[in-house]
Amino acid sequence: YQTSNGGVLWHPVDAGPHTSISSVAVSPWHTGHVVATGSLQEGFVARPVVLVTVDDGLTWSAGSTEELIRLGGQIFTGANPDRLLAGSNAGVYTSLDGGWTWFRANTGDPHQCGWTSFYASWECDDATTSLVVDPTNANVVYGLRGRRVWRSADGATSWSPFGEGLPPASISSLSIAPDGRRLFVAPNGAGTWSVEVGPTVLVASHRPPRLLLRAGR
Repeated sequence: YQTSNGGVLWHPVDAGPHTSISSVAVSPWHTGHVVATGSLQEGFVARPVVLVTVDDGLTWSAGSTEELIRLGGQIFTGANPDRLLAGSNAGVYTSLDGGWTWFRANTGDPHQCGWTSFYASWECDDATTSLVVDPTNANVVYGLRGRRVWRSADGATSWSPFGEGLPPASISSLSIAPDGRRLFVAPNGAGTWSVEVGPTVLVASHRPPRLLLRAGR
């Protein structure tokens, strides 16, 4: 779906029949350039798909990546208008041509994959679910892998664990402050945590969940 009035009204954008979209990235340089990831239902099989439009969603073309790779959470990095990063079930992938072709970025990390019994899905030990780029340095990237936050200082080529003191829970969300000085993490059921980022890494601080009440009439 697409909106042109700040979310007041929405209208459907046709990406093709039997297509389920799970993640969308819009280019900050050209808003008509959109990269979408999801799945295409073919009989009883949902095949991973990458779709690209450069005309504001009027027409879509399929991008290419490795078989069995499910991309998601893709982002434009901010340094190069044609470079994107995306998490996947097999680590971090990058595109240098605006989302048309993808290849594995973290080639130096241990990487073992196999079929899981859960939904018979193909998973790897470095599966990455979410990414954010430091707005002040496009080479610094943070990602969610399992129950940990990981950091890359070389544009997602190599990674190391980041931030001590987070609770042992799956992390559902990751974001970074506009000035790039603080990372926010939301472990499931454990409120919001933050880590100051920069030359000195500090222990994560906890902000308990708040209950918001709205007065009735």
